[in-house]
Amino acid sequence: MSTISKSFSLLLIVILAVSSLTVIFATIPFGLAQSGTNVSGIIASDTTWTQADSPYNLTGDILISSGTTLTVGMGSTLNLDGYYIMVNGSLIIQQGSTINMGNADAYIQVNGVLSAIGTNNNPIQINGNVAGVTEFGPAYYSYITFSVSSTGWNDATNSGSIIENAVVNLTELDVSTSVKVSNDTISGGEMDILGGSPLIYGNSISTLVYIKGGNCLLSNNNVVNGFILYSGEDGGDGATIINNVISNAEYVSDFRDGIWFSGEPIGNVLIENNLISDNIYGIQIFSPNVSVMPTTLTIQNNTITNNNVGIWVSNAYQPTIIENNFPNNTLNIQLVITGYEGHSNNVDASNNWWGTTDAQAINQTIYDFKNDFNLGTVNFVPFLTEPNPEALPNQNPSISTTIASPSPTPIQNSTSSITPTTQSTPSTIPSSTLSPTPAPTVPEFPTWIILPLFAVAILLSTVFIRKRIPKKNITF
Repeated sequence: MSTISKSFSLLLIVILAVSSLTVIFATIPFGLAQSGTNVSGIIASDTTWTQADSPYNLTGDILISSGTTLTVGMGSTLNLDGYYIMVNGSLIIQQGSTINMGNADAYIQVNGVLSAIGTNNNPIQINGNVAGVTEFGPAYYSYITFSVSSTGWNDATNSGSIIENAVVNLTELDVSTSVKVSNDTISGGEMDILGGSPLIYGNSISTLVYIKGGNCLLSNNNVVNGFILYSGEDGGDGATIINNVISNAEYVSDFRDGIWFSGEPIGNVLIENNLISDNIYGIQIFSPNVSVMPTTLTIQNNTITNNNVGIWVSNAYQPTIIENNFPNNTLNIQLVITGYEGHSNNVDASNNWWGTTDAQAINQTIYDFKNDFNLGTVNFVPFLTEPNPEALPNQNPSISTTIASPSPTPIQNSTSSITPTTQSTPSTIPSSTLSPTPAPTVPEFPTWIILPLFAVAILLSTVFIRKRIPKKNITF
């Protein structure tokens, strides 16, 4: 090989080496090149955590004192790492922020205000976790609890507790006040409505919505691979379930119910203008062994279609079923007596559309006295002679008529003694002061140095070539 060829080969090797170093530095994970801040203790004055000092890593529990606001700034990351945040004041989470629970022991207890408002293009991310999974479901999730002392949402003042434009994954939401949960994507975890008048509006939900108490408005949600369970076991006035799409319910205890109704306390439940489809049971009504169940249930102006059973009614319960559309179900209504030695009453289901005007064909889609003499009779006459065009969700409802504005709850006071009841409180106690400390960091590689390195490599190679190769030996 000629001297000139060797020199050019050397130049090529130097350039390739520098290029390789550039690729190596460029592929260092970005997070490793960023600063971080360790935090724990009591926040007693207004504080803002910025993206520049992010991620914020809890090394102990956090208490936000009453009258104090902690703001998690836009684009920041907060890692709970299994600890908890108790909010006696206000926690403001700005758009684009990420909350990582770390494990199922982590939680946020809201005794004051939690305001988490993202945007469609820059949502808030809340990432939870689950522990103790069994064949009957998970034992518990990380969670966010709005206690009875938390401040509910007030549309008139545009203030209070709200989760809006967020992606909530594997996190249980426990609501005991008039919180607004809107335009979120909620998957995994669970949503338990325990009290107040919460507004659950415009969400994509693929988990259980369990209404145990209060007076919940569940409107304009897309509930797919989840389901709605109403029990009212914690008391309250009932619930309004309106303008939702409820389909492909998940399996729970071998059931796939779009809506499972099992109300015992006094209350009123309205199921109206929903599309309920592709479930085993569109609506399953389970009543205990009582002659009269005090909660009234009205099912009207819904389209209940493509289910194995449209409406399943047990024992003595008598719901109001009117002006619904029942096309393409295997059975439209099924009466049953469960193992509680209950008895079956007659059910009035007149003035509905059954997919046909053939009375005999309609009768064949109803399981009642004619199939089992222990059951009552379903009366379906008179019936509608065409589909009810109003029996579908209204995707653009009037805010003033559909979304009630909950009354503001009293301003919170310090309730640090309140602890969640769904799982044990971590044993660690907040220290008396907030002590942020820098987390170990990896020095950030200065990318501006790459071009000078190239220039130096080329210059050195050129000098080397000029020294090694006499001009007289170069021929063309």
